[in-house]
Amino acid sequence: VVGPDGMRYLRGEIIVGFQAGSSMKELKALLQRVGGTVLEVINPPGLYRIKIKGGMRVEEALEEAQLSLGVDKAEPNRVFSNHKMPAVSLSENPIGVNLNLEAGERAIAVFDSGIDPAYQDLPFMLKAYNAIDPGAAVDDPTGHGTLVALIASGAIVPEGMPANTAGVKVLPVCLFDENGYTSSHALFSALNYALDQGIREFNWSFGTDQPVHFFEAAIEAAVERGARIYIASGNNGEAGSVYPASSPLTFSIGSGDHQGVSPWSNYGDDVDAYYPGLVYFDGKRYIGTSFSTPYALYLNELLD
Repeated sequence: VVGPDGMRYLRGEIIVGFQAGSSMKELKALLQRVGGTVLEVINPPGLYRIKIKGGMRVEEALEEAQLSLGVDKAEPNRVFSNHKMPAVSLSENPIGVNLNLEAGERAIAVFDSGIDPAYQDLPFMLKAYNAIDPGAAVDDPTGHGTLVALIASGAIVPEGMPANTAGVKVLPVCLFDENGYTSSHALFSALNYALDQGIREFNWSFGTDQPVHFFEAAIEAAVERGARIYIASGNNGEAGSVYPASSPLTFSIGSGDHQGVSPWSNYGDDVDAYYPGLVYFDGKRYIGTSFSTPYALYLNELLD
């Protein structure tokens, strides 16, 4: 569904957070008001994904939730796309990929479009996770996630950067469906899954123009568990990072080198660092902050 303000969200669902000290009584009262059922409890940060009764608009359910005792905040189950990410052509025998990396014990979770099956059995790739359909096989319709995962591992480095024999393990997370969409609850669930696997380093390549309250809550909960989240600043060539790269709880990474900030990169006081964002993969050229970010995380993993 597309709202009047252009916001996309799932039909028939809301996400609700309750005030500290609230009980099941308040939850049951809310469910009665919206004719709802709990689809999922996302903990941390302690959110309820609720299916509302048929015929009720999401906007109506949100109004009812805000009037309900004990409710702290209610939001639609937001929908986000990866349509601005560049598509990457893949082949089974790519040129310029270092497949002989010696990966350490620590790992990076890459939240992106997935990973192509031809690359899933590389020794530095952990078993991929499907956040859209947990337990289902993972593919990569756009190729973007595969390239980002290879950069995060150290198997590919940006143009002009030295190759390295040391690698980093990568957990590829397919966050988008075959049409390029994901939702708030998919992101929250994926974050908790990766944290439960012991991952503490995260690479996100997507963002939105406006802050999302429950994103911030989920990020804060993850940071409290030791997470470090690196996010591409954006490719609009303008001041200010996209959200959640603009959050003070994350690391915003722009594109740049010794000659300065790349013309496509978002820049400004909320960008924490700039790394090269031009890569050649299988004979083709790709640019973007989403390629700077995994390289930044890879280098930081080697230095830790």
